[in-house]
Amino acid sequence: MPTYEDLRTYFNESEALQGVVRQAADIPIVSGFTLDIHPLWTLLYDLEEGAIGDDGLRKFLLDRYFYRMIETPIWPYTDWPVPTFQGYRRRDLNRKVAIWSDLRRFGRKLGKSPVVMTIVHRPVRTPVGDVLETDETDRARLIALANSAAALVLVDERPVATLAFAPGDGIATNQGHTGTYGGTLTNPAGKAYGMSCAHVAEKGDTIDDGAGLHLGTCKDHTTLFPLGAGVVCDPSILPMPNPYPGNGPSVNMLDVSLIELATTPTSARTLSGVATSLTIGQDVDVDGALTKAKCRLGSLAISYAFVTGGKTYCFRDSIELKPRPRFGLGGGLGTLFSPLPVQGDSGAWVLTMDATPAWAGIFFAEDGQRGFCIRAKWAHDWAEGLVGSLSV
Repeated sequence: MPTYEDLRTYFNESEALQGVVRQAADIPIVSGFTLDIHPLWTLLYDLEEGAIGDDGLRKFLLDRYFYRMIETPIWPYTDWPVPTFQGYRRRDLNRKVAIWSDLRRFGRKLGKSPVVMTIVHRPVRTPVGDVLETDETDRARLIALANSAAALVLVDERPVATLAFAPGDGIATNQGHTGTYGGTLTNPAGKAYGMSCAHVAEKGDTIDDGAGLHLGTCKDHTTLFPLGAGVVCDPSILPMPNPYPGNGPSVNMLDVSLIELATTPTSARTLSGVATSLTIGQDVDVDGALTKAKCRLGSLAISYAFVTGGKTYCFRDSIELKPRPRFGLGGGLGTLFSPLPVQGDSGAWVLTMDATPAWAGIFFAEDGQRGFCIRAKWAHDWAEGLVGSLSV
């Protein structure tokens, strides 16, 4: 798949997607925007490259009746055309895929760019059944905007996403906050540091493990900047975080804290290092205090709103964590019994599925249907800026 850096660059250079964002940002129910790759393009890319299939399958795909069948809105939501193992192989967004381009003859948006933008909005109906007429009007506006866009745009109603914070996790602070101990970083002199989320541990907090034994003290944390009232989490208008990657004045990219350890936790886990490049579809493990989940990296959330403590925080370029399909099945059926990290796993490290795993990210938020993680490279660079060289 294209890397997440490829997707961000594509968005920055796309007038069509930028225009959609500018119009959608005026609609109050919008809570975020994500970018993904159309799964059919991935299948056709690999088919044309000769990685899968044969001439008979290619001829079948060229049949006009099959083309009409695949031009349904359900395709962007299903995983089954995508090969099970994505790996790190980079697919070129700018490469012309002949079979994909041939879809243009049916007069639809397929066959152009394979990038799919999803406009995410909060529920228009509350749990007690109340619904605001303005919310229904806003949703209708979003649907009309998506249908009129030159690019592939979807509209998705999702639960409000929250920073993953709950009692009963693997570590606790003297402020009564709890979370997951993500992993250990070590400097050249052998001094050890731990890492969790800033909404779990703040500078000066003392940290205990689940048994109440003292682990250390939080050396520093990234400050989270809330959105002002009525401000939409907009990826094109809100100012770039400063420093970058970093937080403030309106947008956040990091939710991390560094713990100076008094004792080093026992761990048999060996990591190869910090993953510097990630792609959609990679299989990963999330080792949380409450959940041990096998997931798959999903869409790039170019901007996404998260709620906690009555405040809304806008995050840039976090990565979705999707349940990994099981039993050889795709779509909703294949993920029916696949776990996801939950409230209480905040701070858990996301690891690649290599023979010797690499540190890919930090789980920090969820909405009940998907998780979200921050890139490990950003967190690692931030920590090294505080205390110097660190290895995992």
